[in-house]
Amino acid sequence: VAALTSTQLNHMETADLQALTTAQLRAMNATAQIAKLSSEQLGALLTDQVSALTNAQVQALTSQQLNSLDATRLNSLTSDQLRALNATGQIAKLSTEQVAALTTDQLVTLTTDQVQALTNNQVGALTTGQVAKLTTDQIVAMSTGQVAALSTDQVAALTSSQLNHLESADLQALTTTQVQALTTSQLANLTTEQIVAMTSEQIASLTTNQVAALTYSQLNYMETGDLQALTSDQIQVLDPSDQIAKLSTDQIVALTTEQIASLTTAQVAALTYSQLNYMETADFQALTSEQIPVLDPSDQIAKLSTDQIAALTTDQISWMTTGQSAALTPDQLAAMTTDQLGALPS
Repeated sequence: VAALTSTQLNHMETADLQALTTAQLRAMNATAQIAKLSSEQLGALLTDQVSALTNAQVQALTSQQLNSLDATRLNSLTSDQLRALNATGQIAKLSTEQVAALTTDQLVTLTTDQVQALTNNQVGALTTGQVAKLTTDQIVAMSTGQVAALSTDQVAALTSSQLNHLESADLQALTTTQVQALTTSQLANLTTEQIVAMTSEQIASLTTNQVAALTYSQLNYMETGDLQALTSDQIQVLDPSDQIAKLSTDQIVALTTEQIASLTTAQVAALTYSQLNYMETADFQALTSEQIPVLDPSDQIAKLSTDQIAALTTDQISWMTTGQSAALTPDQLAAMTTDQLGALPS
């Protein structure tokens, strides 16, 4: 068999080729014989014959020969054979159908170089079952272009462990559509470093369900620009006690007047006196006729600074309840103007 010329091999009929034993097949020269088989001949090999090829023979296969392998024959390739394939010359030349046909056991044996060689179309062809089985090393090896090529279904299939191994650049490569595909469980399991890495555009694209799923630790690590990117609808779904009341004073200061004015009455009522005390004049003056009356007389109103009391508009003073008015301290009353005193509810 080893003495057969490539011309003789090319004239060998399918039945004769399939009659070769695995020992005979392995005895054939990788480049002078195996690589000279036609694509039709290689595609006709039995699965036992395909799995018997040596690593050297597998490495000698042309991309056309590899493309001739159907799913059954492709699935017969062993882990060692797959890892022997050249990343750019062979792996990157597999059809999208072939990539989608790889078993999860085969997929996880691919080297990081081979994973990096996958084209965006090949990455997009992976099934959700395949994506969920990628190793963390393979996830880390993926380029930003490959991550951006993932479909929304593929993104939703990523495990928490896989997501946690996404590097900052890869996370930032996710489109807003991909970000919105993350489940609430996936989002809640992102590390604080990953939350910090997200762009303001990505934060603003989060659905209200996703925002509501953020942990207070994640919120506390959110940078000023990202926090200010939250829309009124997003702000209003934050839990009063588990999220709003746990914002840092620096974050309260960072909120825009529009965001302050959008707070629900339950959220305003949940603000701690420390948070209120750090609220700037413009933000404090943004409190609405629905928000002012829900401030607790003793725990919030009575603990406002004299500067904050002095900053209240006469309209805001008039929105106070009699209980709030009665809770004002002598120092607070002394800081009020005649117009403000006149606006107090009787």
